[in-house]
Amino acid sequence: MVIMKKPIFRYRNLQPGYHDPTRDAITFVLNKFCPRMADRVMVRVRGDDRLLEKHNEYAYCLYTSADTAQREFQVVMDNSLNPYTWIRTLMHELVHVKQYAKNEMVHYERDHSTIKWKQSKISVDTQDYWDLPWEIEAHGREEGLTQQFIVAFPQHSAFCKSEKNN
Repeated sequence: MVIMKKPIFRYRNLQPGYHDPTRDAITFVLNKFCPRMADRVMVRVRGDDRLLEKHNEYAYCLYTSADTAQREFQVVMDNSLNPYTWIRTLMHELVHVKQYAKNEMVHYERDHSTIKWKQSKISVDTQDYWDLPWEIEAHGREEGLTQQFIVAFPQHSAFCKSEKNN
């Protein structure tokens, strides 16, 4: 049995039954990608009842602290997502948490349209969303991470395979 470090997890306005799978998904992904810093990362997850309606997106991730000793992130997710889509979308956003936490992706404070990705500067205004390298990684990993999570946390298998909204 692998002992996992526990990230700092806060939540607000999650659907009933979504708390434990969300907490365990965060623990799983951070221990997979950032094992040395997993217990120093704070992830706040907030459910939004109208995110999809207001912004036409399932979720987004914000890096809320640049403090290297305590990295803080906020993930906002639409509460209308069924459990499977919730976990898969959370996996996508947690790839972004990993990218920020490991400084693979850095937003420039003065130029919000330019992002440092690994060793390159990329203008988000000149590239299509689907061509952005951080989105290619996040979309490419979300399904595999979801399946690995179901195996690693079998107690959430029924939740993850549920298609109905709560």
